[in-house]
Amino acid sequence: MSAPPNATGPGERGRIDHREKVLSFLLPGVVLLGALGIWEIVVAIFAIPPYVLPAPSLIAQTLWADWGTLSSSLWVTLRITFLALIAATLGAVGLAVLFARWKWIERSFFPFAVILQVTPIVATTL
Repeated sequence: MSAPPNATGPGERGRIDHREKVLSFLLPGVVLLGALGIWEIVVAIFAIPPYVLPAPSLIAQTLWADWGTLSSSLWVTLRITFLALIAATLGAVGLAVLFARWKWIERSFFPFAVILQVTPIVATTL
């Protein structure tokens, strides 16, 4: 018996998987570069002032020129972000344990958890 015309052998399947992996990395990069190029062109064509919308090239130049100042601010921001992530994770796990352990706590606080989930993030930050 011969294989159906659409069947792929083990070697062919390996090439397809490799091609899909390459494309899964290559395509987002191409889209990113295209978006940056369009952004650069739009800023140049419409002469948008840098204080309204800086061009990607100006952002890169500024990052390079002011890296000493910006890097210290970056580390402060990253530290705060990761500390907040740790605090939120510990709080969420603690609340989940309380909900799982005592049903009366779950029944008491679950409606508030649902309300917070469906409330837009912008509304909770105001």
